[in-house]
Amino acid sequence: MAEAIVRMLVDARGEALKAAGDDQRHLNLAATHALSYTFVPKWLVAIGGPAEIGALNLISDTHQQCVRLMKAGAVNFFVSHMSPAGADDLPEQQFNRHPIGRDRLIPLCAPDSQGRPRWTLGAEGAEVPFIAYAAASGFHAILKAHWARHGRPGLAPMMNSVLAATNLTMAKEGQGVAFLPHSLAEGDIERGRLVRAGGAALDVPVQIVVFRPRPRMSPHHEAFWRNLLAATPADD
Repeated sequence: MAEAIVRMLVDARGEALKAAGDDQRHLNLAATHALSYTFVPKWLVAIGGPAEIGALNLISDTHQQCVRLMKAGAVNFFVSHMSPAGADDLPEQQFNRHPIGRDRLIPLCAPDSQGRPRWTLGAEGAEVPFIAYAAASGFHAILKAHWARHGRPGLAPMMNSVLAATNLTMAKEGQGVAFLPHSLAEGDIERGRLVRAGGAALDVPVQIVVFRPRPRMSPHHEAFWRNLLAATPADD
């Protein structure tokens, strides 16, 4: 109830600004760090140009903080990874969601001098060093839920971070194996800076989704929602 009241206050403030003539065609969009680097800019271009989007305020933060912003009514939309087995931080009773892409978390590590992976998951022997995600990262919950259903590979956590970009850098420096989103690591894989530390069976499939509050928003925000629905059908 408190979250609904906060949302109503934010909407009321927006209506007051509109009545006063101070309303602008603006869009407050939150996205997790991993998606704000590569996916979100391309996705926005596919939806429309500045005329359709208006003034954009893109907030890049951890999954946990973006959820807080969404619940508080500080942002209009939120783009995030979400696993079918993952926890639902934004309940369907209060928020709509729409899939806008697919991704996967891949076990990656730095290559050795021969271009082969320094560690291989599933091989006999000791557990491999693991570059994990801190609890504030959405990937922490996604991996935990996936491994609870499919089994956890042999991993010995060495460090953790809330940022996939940090884990990517540590993996490239040879600190261990990291499960990284393909959308973020694709360039380093193509250049040979990162190689697979396990087969495709270990990949964790994830959806990329956009959230919005269920109550009706401003005409500009509703138009943006219609554009993204048209650009990315639900069966993608």
